[in-house]
Amino acid sequence: MSRARHPLFWSLFTLGLLFAAVSRVGALDLESILASSPYSPSDRASIRSLFTEFHTMHIPPDILLPRLAEGAAKRIPLARIEAVLREDAHFLERARTALASTPGGPALIADEAA
Repeated sequence: MSRARHPLFWSLFTLGLLFAAVSRVGALDLESILASSPYSPSDRASIRSLFTEFHTMHIPPDILLPRLAEGAAKRIPLARIEAVLREDAHFLERARTALASTPGGPALIADEAA
């Protein structure tokens, strides 16, 4: 039977793949990414330190973990991954600052920090 005759099947199949991908991204944590990464123990310590820094900046790690996982999977050099993560964190800080200056923004930021 051709694919054209069963569009519902292929739609459901694609939807299932999408949900599987989203659930995998949601299951990311720093230690599992590092455990499967090609980085040395000292590089892994550097990444942990960077995420500790992000935590003190009140940047949720789940926003940046997919970027780390992608870089590790592609074997991107650590210096480049750190630069990209710092740039992303900078943009997130700018977004938080912009949000704080809008009506109702401070309440949204407070809700997220809780």
